Amino acid sequence: VYCAHEYTQSNGRYALVAEPDNQAIVQRMAEVDAARAVGEATVPTTIGQELATNPFMRAANAEILAQRRAAKDAFRG
Repeated sequence: VYCAHEYTQSNGRYALVAEPDNQAIVQRMAEVDAARAVGEATVPTTIGQELATNPFMRAANAEILAQRRAAKDAFRG
């Protein structure tokens, strides 16, 4: 997965709050934080990794996706 900008760390901070027991997110964020600390990019990634660590990718329907998006928009972490 190639995205146009570096947003993995920001979304990951939200994901840790949204799904604090998701060990895949915990592990991924340790990798992301280490990479960003030395100026490395965190993309590209894979669909498998996104499905495991991105709560937006697992929204069961548009309503849940909208709820998660609103929560992320209000998130100040």
